[in-house]
Parts: sequence; C-alpha cells; structure tokens
Amino acid sequence: MLSFPFWSIGQNTPKEKKVVELVKVMGGGEIAKQVMGSLITSFKTVYTEVPEEFWDDFVKEVDSREIENMLVPIYLKYYSEKELDDMIAFYKSPTGKKMIESMPGVMQESMEVGKAWGAKLAERVMYKLNKKKK
Repeated sequence: MLSFPFWSIGQNTPKEKKVVELVKVMGGGEIAKQVMGSLITSFKTVYTEVPEEFWDDFVKEVDSREIENMLVPIYLKYYSEKELDDMIAFYKSPTGKKMIESMPGVMQESMEVGKAWGAKLAERVMYKLNKKKK
C-alpha cells in the first residue's frame, strides 16, 4: 500500500488547519476519486487480463486524504491566512458550491476547445511554413 505523511490536525497551525478545510470544501477528495477512476479505466483497457477483483481491492486501499495532504504545503506557500479565509467563504457560498459542482464539465469542455484551438494553430503554422518554402 502507498504511504504518504498525513497532516496531523492536532499539530497544525491555524493556517494549516485552514488549508485542510479549504481542500475539503473544494472537494479535493472527490476530485481525487474521479481522477483515480479515470486512471483505473485507462489501466483496464491496457491490462485486460487483470481480474476485476484486483481493481476493486486496489480502490479500497487508496485513501483520498493522501492527495489532500500533499496539497497542504502548496497552499501554505501561495496563500495568506486572509486569502484562505476568503476562499473558504467563497466555496461555502452558493456560487462557490455551483463552481465546484460544474467544474468537471467546464474542465472537460475547456480541454476539448483547447485541443481544437491547438489543432487550428498547428494547421496555420504548417500552412505558413509550406507557403514560406515556396
């Protein structure tokens, strides 16, 4: 089983506790579960001979707090206590909750748009390069 250091709530500073709260309010654990589900789906297409029980057991072993705790030092580095308070308040608001709820769809559609835009840029580059060669 993978092992990561867990942030011990009893030993945290007030700022660290706010980061833990923010990550939870933002749904960090749920996002981690979604990512893991996508990864396992990808693995299943490659490792077709692996029995389903293996994947079920693997999922049971993974604790989403691992990623939540790995995020704590990052948020500590970039945000002040006041900013953390503001973000916690936002994500607890109806608009913040809606943002969290709609973010997977927004990200998926944004990636599709980005991919299409990148393809168009690549076509333009190739056109200009070919035009310049002539």
